[in-house]
Amino acid sequence: LDDWSVELLEKSINRSLKNLKTDCVDLIQLHTCGRDLLEAGDVIRVLERARQAGKTRYIGYSGDRDDAEFAAQLGVFDTLQTSISVFDQQNVELALPVAREKNMGVIA
Repeated sequence: LDDWSVELLEKSINRSLKNLKTDCVDLIQLHTCGRDLLEAGDVIRVLERARQAGKTRYIGYSGDRDDAEFAAQLGVFDTLQTSISVFDQQNVELALPVAREKNMGVIA
């Protein structure tokens, strides 16, 4: 299995819920998966199914730069977690305005 297979993601979610001794968490995020995986859509569908099954209230994406902007533009995520730096303003200039437009929560 590769790190982003549907089967591995589903097992990871279920294992996390079991380890936390709960049926539902507030947020499940994809952390730093690339645009190619977002475009393919399988990783997103895993999170959407988890939300539909009541395993999470919200789904989000965690990443930077072009990937973060693209994830925000998709309009499927409830949150965007991204780096904020005085040295690199791409996330501030590109990803955050899109997240605001899509009414996403932002974790900086």
